Amino acid sequence: MASNQDFILPPVSSFDLQSLPDERSKTLYTLLQRNHQNHAVLSGPKLIFHNHMPHMLGSAYLLGYPCDKLIEMYQNESSQLKSLNDGLIRTGITKDNWRQLLGKKKYTAAYTTFFDQELANTPNDWKTLVNEYLFIPPQPLINGFIGGLGHAVIHLAYAYEFSNPQIATEALSLGCTDRDPIHHYLDSPYPDTSTYKTTSAKEILHRVHTDTRFSNLFSVPGFINIATTFAHAEHALLEHWNAWDIVNPAEQFRDVVDLAEFLLIESRNGEGEYDFFLAHLLTVGHALRVLLPSFPWEYRVGVLRQFWLFVLYVYVAQLRPGVGDGGDVGGVELRGRDWGWVYGRCLEGEFWGDAHVVKVVRAFRMLEEWKNEKDGWCLRAAVSFLEGFRGWTGFGVGVESVEVEE
Repeated sequence: MASNQDFILPPVSSFDLQSLPDERSKTLYTLLQRNHQNHAVLSGPKLIFHNHMPHMLGSAYLLGYPCDKLIEMYQNESSQLKSLNDGLIRTGITKDNWRQLLGKKKYTAAYTTFFDQELANTPNDWKTLVNEYLFIPPQPLINGFIGGLGHAVIHLAYAYEFSNPQIATEALSLGCTDRDPIHHYLDSPYPDTSTYKTTSAKEILHRVHTDTRFSNLFSVPGFINIATTFAHAEHALLEHWNAWDIVNPAEQFRDVVDLAEFLLIESRNGEGEYDFFLAHLLTVGHALRVLLPSFPWEYRVGVLRQFWLFVLYVYVAQLRPGVGDGGDVGGVELRGRDWGWVYGRCLEGEFWGDAHVVKVVRAFRMLEEWKNEKDGWCLRAAVSFLEGFRGWTGFGVGVESVEVEE
């Protein structure tokens, strides 16, 4: 396996909204601060839904949305969020007990309060604060940070892109309450149970696709299938996870994000709906592209392995679809349509306010830049996605039966 020192990625652009004088930047900054002051980062009856405000507004801003649309998006999204004054526990997390309450969603607001207080003690060095809490051994919070469909990772990426410490404290809160049990496989060396080795993530997905040990676990896709997979096919899943031989981490990371793009594009059904959970493979991959250049060297390959396990268990939960090369995207005729057209279609289309649509479009553009792509495949993918999009699918029976730790 490659060393962490081999995992080199150039940094991405970032913005300091507070220093930008234009009205759109001021509007975005104001809305992000208002969201932080008024809304919890978890919502819903069981606190299993997420506050997407920074992802949505940040993406829309970078796609060129004007001030009035940003404000309208904020107003629409706010109606779906949980107020911090809506009976939530606001205090009680301390330096002495913050680890003891990991995974307990009822402390969502209390964790944010705690990290805000920690931030107040180091107001000019928020990234050091993030590193202090993410990478404290022996069981660093970064292990399992991808829980809750990767929303803590996505959240933290927007904190880095927009140089916003309040979004960072929200991300740390999400990472605490949504901590993924897979951290057990990462906290200490886990036995290599693989029966084969390959550097190709695509080959592994092909093997998972045909592995009968995952058959008959469930008949419909959905989030609750993740727990079922670990309960009844853990050995098979970890066998394929350990089969990935990481020798060129930067290139192999990009290959996995490429696969996520293919899986999303090929998930469109006859009604024009795309798989909601497969979309998160792409947007989490985008977020890690933002974050990894800033992470300590010694954790980078571990984060990549965590992402790969996330890809595998979501892939299995969504019924192991076939893995191709992006369907009919290569045949899409651009007819003069460029990224300006894509951004305009986002703004003017029926789904202009969908948080996940704007994130997916940003991820397509990121991949094009990352690969230094010349053939326009990612642009074609974005055009195909926007022209064909009619909604999301893949939810299965929903989340009513999800068990939440008290």
